[in-house]
Amino acid sequence: MTTQRRRQRVAAPYASGERGANLVEMALVLPLLMMFLMGVLDFGRAYYSYVTLTNAAREGARFASRFPYQGNEEVIGALVAQRVVQEPGLSNIPTEQIIVSSTGLGSPKGSPVTVAAALPFDTFVGQMFGFQPLQIRTEATMRIFGVDALP
Repeated sequence: MTTQRRRQRVAAPYASGERGANLVEMALVLPLLMMFLMGVLDFGRAYYSYVTLTNAAREGARFASRFPYQGNEEVIGALVAQRVVQEPGLSNIPTEQIIVSSTGLGSPKGSPVTVAAALPFDTFVGQMFGFQPLQIRTEATMRIFGVDALP
């Protein structure tokens, strides 16, 4: 077999007009794959933020269960916000955007005290398409076991 015949055999599949079909398919599929990848990354970041916020709310509820005084709302809010901002991935969140509320302060021993926290979460996909940030919310409840509340 001559060299010229070999070249014709190798080039034969492309002779039917399918040149560049792989490139076109890749151009159609690649944006979808990138969106899927960004969605997976957003989900992981959101879950990490949720776990961090839950731990911070739990720490605030633990503090409130030890010191259940009526005037401790600001201290609990500052404690939860400080705990969230200490995390490596969430250090860029302004503390004034973290919303903290507590119920049950000033109650007697054995009563539940609840600390609820929320923070805005910007997604990569949402930033691309102009969506509003998501609100991540969580709460923690503990029984008051510290000193009795002041009257």
